[in-house]
Amino acid sequence: MRKHFFLLAAGALALTACTSEDVIDDVASTRNVIQFENVVNKLTRAEDLTTGTLQHFNVFGFYTMPENANVAHKLFDNVTVTNDGTGKWSYDPQYVKYWVPGSTYYFYAYSCGSAEELSTQYGTFSLDMDDKDGIGKPASERVMEIDNYICDNTHQHDLIFASNTGFEAQEVNASVGFSFDHLLSKLKATFTSGFGEEYDVVIKNVSVRNIRNRGDYNFKTGWANQDRSTFSPLVYLLNTKGDGGVPAETPLTVVNKIVGTSQMVVETNTAYVLPCSYQSADVNIYFEVDVKYGNDYVIKNKALTATFQPQWNPGYSYVYNISITPVNINMKEITFTLDTIKEWDPTTPGSTDLTIDK
Repeated sequence: MRKHFFLLAAGALALTACTSEDVIDDVASTRNVIQFENVVNKLTRAEDLTTGTLQHFNVFGFYTMPENANVAHKLFDNVTVTNDGTGKWSYDPQYVKYWVPGSTYYFYAYSCGSAEELSTQYGTFSLDMDDKDGIGKPASERVMEIDNYICDNTHQHDLIFASNTGFEAQEVNASVGFSFDHLLSKLKATFTSGFGEEYDVVIKNVSVRNIRNRGDYNFKTGWANQDRSTFSPLVYLLNTKGDGGVPAETPLTVVNKIVGTSQMVVETNTAYVLPCSYQSADVNIYFEVDVKYGNDYVIKNKALTATFQPQWNPGYSYVYNISITPVNINMKEITFTLDTIKEWDPTTPGSTDLTIDK
C-alpha cells in the first residue's frame, strides 16, 4: 500500500551602531568615531534577517545641544552600514561622523534585505531632521517613518526596525547598540490528507488573497493606513525571494506522516504580510487540488478557498491548518447496495434417486 501527499506551492533581532553630522573640525580631530556593531537572534526562514544573514542596515541619526534641545543637527540620512564578513560594521568614509561632547543622540535603523530591495517603489524611509525653517521641535516628535510600504507578492522580504535614543557618548570610539524588531507578520499553511494510502494528493498554487498590501509605519505609533493598492492583492505561500512569486515547478517532499493513521501532512514555506486587524472576513486562502489513483486523475485542478478574518500582529508567525478529505471536495465515494436476490426456481426438478454402490 502506498500513499503520497504532495504540496506544489505557488508562488527580535539585535544589532548595535553609532552616528553624527554638522560636527566641527576640532572635534573630528579627537577621532572619537561613531561606529556600528551587529547582534541578531532567531533563524526561522531563509529570508529572515539574523545575526548570520544580515549584511547591511541603514541608519538615520541626529543630535541636540543642551542649549537648544529643539534644534536637530543631522548626522546620518539613510546611510548604509555594511558587514565586512568578519563581523565588523562600517560605512562609507565620506559619511564618517564624530561624537560631540555633551550632546544628546538619537539613532534609528532598518533593513529590508539587500540594497537593491530598498527601492522607493516599496516604500519611503525618512526621519525629520530638517530645521531650515527655524521652528524646531522636540526630539520625541522626530521619529523614523515609512510611507507607502508595499508588501505583497511583488515584495517578499523581512523588514526590521530599531532605535537607540536620548543618550550621551561617554567614551571615545563608543558604539551605539540597536535592538531590532520584525515589523511584518509571517504566514504558513499546513495540509492534512484524509485519503487512503493508494491516492496521491497534490496541493498547488497556495496563496492568501485580498490582503491589505500597502501601509505606513511610525516608530512611536506603529502601522496605520493599511489598504489595498491594487485589486485583490495576494501573496504566495512560498519563498518568493522577491521574484514575483513564480510557482514552484516540482512538489515538495512529504513531511511528517502521522504514525498509526492513514493521514499525512505537508506544509508551505512562509510569506510576509502587513500586520493588520481586519474588520470583516474578506481574506481567503486559495489553493488547487489534484487527486490521483495511479495514473488516473480522480480530481484535477479543483479550486478551493477558505475565507477568514485575520488579526496579524508585527513580529508574529501564523500557521493555518487545512484538512483535505473526500467530503471537503465533494468527491463521490464508490458504494454498494443490495437490490435483490433472485428466488429459487420452483420449476426445476427438485429430487433425484441415487443408488448406493456395493
